[in-house]
Amino acid sequence: MAAVEIRKNPQNITDILDKFYTPEEPEMTPEEMMLAQQQMGGMPGMPQGPGPEPDIASVLAGLTGGGPVV
Repeated sequence: MAAVEIRKNPQNITDILDKFYTPEEPEMTPEEMMLAQQQMGGMPGMPQGPGPEPDIASVLAGLTGGGPVV
């Protein structure tokens, strides 16, 4: 698209390049949003604050989407 416009209006090359190659506001993907929420508020289903530390099997089950291991 940029090449077509530059070919039609070579005198406006700077404006055309700015139009096509200026980055827009970065948007977070759903995966990035979920990761940011997890980092800010902890992982859903995991204990918050003081209390007994979960065992490694429970942590891994939480990461894979499974329930706590008993």
